[in-house]
Amino acid sequence: MRLLRHVFERARTTLVVASLANLLNAAASAALLKWIHSMLSPNVTSSSLAPITFSLVLVVIFASGLCAQLALIRMAARAAYDVRIWLAHRILALPLAHLERLGSERIYACLTQDVLTLSNAWTGLPIVAFHVAVLAGGCLYLIWLSWSLFALLVATLMLGLVSYQRLAKRGRTRMGAMREAQDVLHKHFDALVHGAKELRSSARRAHQLMRLDLEPDARQLRELHTSAFTSWAIGNNWGNVLTLAAVGVVFAYTKWIGGDHASELLGFVIAVLFLRAHIGAALGALPALAQGDVALRKIDALGLGTPEVESSDLNPIAPRAPCSDDPAPAWRTLSLAGVSYGYGADGEGFELGPVDLSLNRGELIFVTGGNGSGKSTFVRVLAGLYAPKHGEIRLDGVPVDTGTEAYRSRFNVLFADYHAFARLTTRTDADVEREASGHFEALGLARKLDPRAEHQPTHALSSGERRRLALVSAYLEGGEIYVFDEWAADQDPHYRAAFYHEMLPALRARGVTVIVVTHDDRYFDCADRLLQFEEGRARWQTASESTPRRPLRASAQ
Repeated sequence: MRLLRHVFERARTTLVVASLANLLNAAASAALLKWIHSMLSPNVTSSSLAPITFSLVLVVIFASGLCAQLALIRMAARAAYDVRIWLAHRILALPLAHLERLGSERIYACLTQDVLTLSNAWTGLPIVAFHVAVLAGGCLYLIWLSWSLFALLVATLMLGLVSYQRLAKRGRTRMGAMREAQDVLHKHFDALVHGAKELRSSARRAHQLMRLDLEPDARQLRELHTSAFTSWAIGNNWGNVLTLAAVGVVFAYTKWIGGDHASELLGFVIAVLFLRAHIGAALGALPALAQGDVALRKIDALGLGTPEVESSDLNPIAPRAPCSDDPAPAWRTLSLAGVSYGYGADGEGFELGPVDLSLNRGELIFVTGGNGSGKSTFVRVLAGLYAPKHGEIRLDGVPVDTGTEAYRSRFNVLFADYHAFARLTTRTDADVEREASGHFEALGLARKLDPRAEHQPTHALSSGERRRLALVSAYLEGGEIYVFDEWAADQDPHYRAAFYHEMLPALRARGVTVIVVTHDDRYFDCADRLLQFEEGRARWQTASESTPRRPLRASAQ
């Protein structure tokens, strides 16, 4: 099983310690069975040391079993922690285009459901290991008691193992299908949450989502779940029956077929009945291990690499700081030379470019164009989030690698689909509270937010307030190039005017290059230059083209 190989590769030392403790536990269990058998024999006289021997064996069983389980529990907890942190780091390092292709539903499912399933599987390993250790000790005792009877027992069990394997395979297959069905269901749940306003506005749409999508897929998942665990339940009970059948075969062999094994029969039957409970417990834990195996395969399917790292290798991401390999610490011109980017293979999807243009440090540039014209793609390529398919980006004429932290750290981008983080800023200096307080006051956030708070209550803010909070965060973080993608789209006239007439000029006065993606043509006169996109092509607008048009009504804003 892939899960077991994965765990062994992560914690060899812990597994060796646990294995040694389990071996001791197995030997003690075998000694206990032998002692019980000897005490039941009519030819054995009672000894004063019997209670002491019995107590010592129990102490060894308790101590060795506890030692093995504690070691494996710590290993399971550490493995789950390492995988969570590894996943977070790999997602953080993943190219944005790959991340978008995966989709948020798959990633959320892996971060929550699959990691939890893995954790449960790893937590179940100590239980399985304990029962296997007891079974091993019991088998050693049965071998010592009678080789022939043990061989007959194993042969009987092997005859039923084929049918059990078929049931187990069916259960594993159904569990894989269950996990795929859960991905589909996650998409419906995402629509249920993020489409809450639309669903409440349209009963027909809500009925369609529930009756045609969510309920049928939930029923399919229910049926797969029932089928998978029914197979495991049949297999577990079949294993229990096989054990009892093996006892019957051994009993029949000694009584009716012949052979002088009467002296060993009592001990043999006692031992098998004792081990029967451990066989059932070990088989009962197999479904959780099978689910863990499916979860590990789903995590692998994300294409993030192999999560076989030690926690010491999971270094935190460094905060924004000047890079020693900065190719142009005091750059004046940022230029794109023949830069293009395409979404589809072989030119089937949207294509940006080729784009040839230069941006000067300290400029205020407005980017305009219709929906789907390439504005947002341009911003992502410019900021180093998408790697250009062709062409190059240059600082003062020197080509740069846009995929490096040295380049991306120059930008501070506030996207249209922004995320307002609960932590306001990464800064820790003494001035941050004073600056944040001033921005909160200016943007009407002072009544709801406290700049001294470690986490801001973003859930309690309106859409416009969250966008203003994100703007404050951007101001506090700093950067050489600010990019605002439709920031003023849902702001009221007061804050919209303040953004164009006060905030943007203040940034430009600090020597910052500011790029604003906007449709607000009444404010086009605030920009130094206007860059227009149409069907993936960019061109600078002339003064006559950029003359702002008067809106029909002020209330239209």
